[in-house]
Amino acid sequence: MSAPLLLFIQLVFLVTFATFAVFAFFYFLSIIIGAPYVPTPQKYIDIMFEFANLKKGESFMDLGCGDGRVVIAAAKIGAKAYGVEINPFLYLLSKFNIQKNGVGKGAQVFLSNLYSVDFSKYDIIFVAGFMDMMGRIEEVFNKKVKKGTRVICYPFPLPHKKAVKIKTGIYKYIY
Repeated sequence: MSAPLLLFIQLVFLVTFATFAVFAFFYFLSIIIGAPYVPTPQKYIDIMFEFANLKKGESFMDLGCGDGRVVIAAAKIGAKAYGVEINPFLYLLSKFNIQKNGVGKGAQVFLSNLYSVDFSKYDIIFVAGFMDMMGRIEEVFNKKVKKGTRVICYPFPLPHKKAVKIKTGIYKYIY
């Protein structure tokens, strides 16, 4: 095997390993400081939007937006779509996906902790959280969302608020 070919193979291996290491680091970091990345399947996104009755011009927030797929779907409907993500790798991926899907003017993501969001700005809030975080999120919602805000939770409910609609692990609340 020639030296340039061997060098090329080593470089490909090194880049692949480094990419995996960075992804693994941010994945495990997100487990420690928040929820791990679990993409919401399209069939649940469809049900969520049916529940939310999202209309053009409404403001929409996806907490823990991951790769941006829900933010993109909301922007395509015509909402002012926002997402917040704590994982820097997923934040960059969601920004890339927003541009790739041509919804950059109607969608925006923030690199932040979801508890620092000003929830009073949004008509609809989507949260795909784990059971152990839903109580804390509910406390924040009780203090910070505006009257009439529609909150959609998947796959776990808010522990104390009564859902107005439930279907296949998706819960709708109106504040």
